[in-house]
Amino acid sequence: PACSACIPGWVIPSVHWPMMQALLSFSGLYCIFMVTVSQANTGLSVAVDNPECKLSASSLVQKYYHAEARQMFEGRSVEIWCANGRLGNNLHSLLRGMYFAKQVHAALLRITSGLGQMNEILTNTTLLEARYIPQTDPWAPIPKECEKGAKQLNSDTNRWTGDFFVNHCEGSASAHRATALEMVRPLFKPELLACAEGSTEGENPDETLTVHLRGNDMWGGDENHPDQLRDLDMGEAPNHWLWNHPPCSMYKKIITEHGFKHVVVVTASDRRHPCIKWSWFQDRVNEGAITFRVQSGTLLEDTCALLRAHNLVLSYSTFPEIMALHSTRVKRIFSREQFQMYSIMDGNGWEGTTVQQYVVPVNDINHEQQGNTMASVIEWYNNYPENDIKPLEH
Repeated sequence: PACSACIPGWVIPSVHWPMMQALLSFSGLYCIFMVTVSQANTGLSVAVDNPECKLSASSLVQKYYHAEARQMFEGRSVEIWCANGRLGNNLHSLLRGMYFAKQVHAALLRITSGLGQMNEILTNTTLLEARYIPQTDPWAPIPKECEKGAKQLNSDTNRWTGDFFVNHCEGSASAHRATALEMVRPLFKPELLACAEGSTEGENPDETLTVHLRGNDMWGGDENHPDQLRDLDMGEAPNHWLWNHPPCSMYKKIITEHGFKHVVVVTASDRRHPCIKWSWFQDRVNEGAITFRVQSGTLLEDTCALLRAHNLVLSYSTFPEIMALHSTRVKRIFSREQFQMYSIMDGNGWEGTTVQQYVVPVNDINHEQQGNTMASVIEWYNNYPENDIKPLEH
């Protein structure tokens, strides 16, 4: 009834009869819209003469169009699973998949099985349901650096589906960052983008070291329910990844060698990481040598703090790594010699950004002398000698 003013009849120059049938079935024959549909690899536009019908017509066309997307474009397609894990893993899969899609000249890019925590920082997520990439040569040869990943993901040379965590295109951090800035960062919420370009009063960003300390699941938290913390058993075996994180003395080494005056620690709300209360930090604050601030707010606020950083120390986690790749401000990145498993990061950085890695001869497979209890890993974090930490020579 709301469409009674619509002019009867169809003007559909490039749409086939099954589409008309589908639209008619969706509309229930209450009215027939005068619609002009333009179909192309890059998307679909709907022009309706009567504004009262515009929303309904667009909705109907999009419902049909997405259902039949596979049949209505020419070229390869990539579907990305992004819902596994938390935000770092979600964005890692998204970026890996988008980079893969670009490299194999995919014309259709889709996100399936949900977005995980990306809903908290992205806007216009409906754009990820079906994204069309113009291709001048949709059947161009698959690059050599993608051949292994393409084969392992699917034997069908035209369609790939996966989380792209293990199987992907090999490529530098610099190349992936270019894709991140082109295809992912524009989807960030406006409030996140505005926050990322801001600063904190009294903290010169070039004199500030931002440190990510992984909390939550490393220290008795539940990955899916961060507010559910259990008491730590000092005699139990710790999460083995804890041995791949920096000891507190590595932060001291970076601060003293580079003369940082402000320290911002980004961590989970549990604040259980032992370096937060490390005595050296407290002593320097009492002396007036540094300021020390802990950031543990909403996910968007913590993301903003990492994106703001000019100088960033990575933990063994995809979260700070993926934020560095989406940053337009980071100048120096510090890390242990080993990045997160299947990391996009490398030691080369990109234009305007350097990476300094440090060798710490203790890790998840080499910590026999330290023991293997929660008490021993905390002891190692607090007391590992700074002199045993050496810069990695590239």
